[in-house]
Amino acid sequence: MLLTSRKSKTFLTPVICLAVLLAAGKVLFDVRLSDLQSSLTGSRPPPALAYSLSHADTKTVLSFLDRLRADLETSLKTSQGESESQGGPLPTSHTEPKRYVLQEVKKRSRSYDSVIRDKSSAGNIVVSARENSRNEISPKLSDEEGERSVAEVLAKPLVNKFYFKYISHPRDLCSKSKTETIFVIPSGPGNFQRREWVRSRDVSKYVKVAAHKAKMLFFVGRPNKENVTIQRQLEKEAKTYGDMALLDFEDTYKNILTKHLSMLNWTMAYCSSAMYVIRTDDDARVDAAKMVSAMWSIRRQTENFVVGVQHVGQKPIRYNKHRYYLSLEDFPDPTFPPYVLGGAIGYPMTTVHLLYQAALRLRPVWLDDVFITGICTRALNVPVISHSNFTFVHMKKT
Repeated sequence: MLLTSRKSKTFLTPVICLAVLLAAGKVLFDVRLSDLQSSLTGSRPPPALAYSLSHADTKTVLSFLDRLRADLETSLKTSQGESESQGGPLPTSHTEPKRYVLQEVKKRSRSYDSVIRDKSSAGNIVVSARENSRNEISPKLSDEEGERSVAEVLAKPLVNKFYFKYISHPRDLCSKSKTETIFVIPSGPGNFQRREWVRSRDVSKYVKVAAHKAKMLFFVGRPNKENVTIQRQLEKEAKTYGDMALLDFEDTYKNILTKHLSMLNWTMAYCSSAMYVIRTDDDARVDAAKMVSAMWSIRRQTENFVVGVQHVGQKPIRYNKHRYYLSLEDFPDPTFPPYVLGGAIGYPMTTVHLLYQAALRLRPVWLDDVFITGICTRALNVPVISHSNFTFVHMKKT
């Protein structure tokens, strides 16, 4: 009898465990399916995504998403088709936010911390932001503050339509090998010498070291229609080096915001596994290793941030013949919010998602660094950090 009882227990234990797992799986599946359906019909905007990435546990993320959906479904009527009209390939975070969040939380909140510990113990982080008085880190927001800011921004309707179509681009650049950092470099169509200069300088040298797990990509728009020769040269250059994304819009200075957002869009769609995105100009002298080191160091203290050389209290230029002219209609405030200069900017990939979604919903200012690293970060309460490792110098024009 005792033997029979033991056998019964031995048999029943796995059966009971299996039943519990199946029940739990069904609940989770129902939640995920419901969320996915609601996201695709637009009752909750895709970027519930990136805020959650400042939290390490899945339960908090799911709770936030459910509450955000309930709060916003009465005010948001954005369809998937409207999202697609923003142009460019849609990343998973845009079309399947629940799946994206679950994947990212599991992958990033665990792997980031373990990688950071590994790099710290290996001595690869050589600069601590708190050890340098020139490096300023904003205080970390509470969960409630961050949640409220993101919810308010995402409740806004999509008001900006940015057109991203690529004539050619290396879509498999980041999938060929593991990528932790992607350097994105805006460049003008005629800047052939500058691109050659970059390919021989610090960023390129850093990328060529396999252990750094880094990639580099130039983003170049079309020359005006009369410059057919330049367009052909660009296509040849892109084919030769494989480090260029050719954009299908005219490359003018007033289009710098569109180009900046196209770089963020590309990284989300084709390099989403990267931890960090660093933007530099094609004529800027920078120290790639120091910038990456600063990113890892800051990431130990805050999850979402923008880092660079910060400007505070900067006033818009009202003289209508100036290159950076902004009318009162374009920007009525007397000063810009704190922002970082476009010559060298660093963002975690999670912050890229947040900023991109905010950029679709806030009134744009064509000065890209002001809009993305100032106006969008302020709306989202994302810390803007000034760090000496992002100091850059523009090379002299010849």
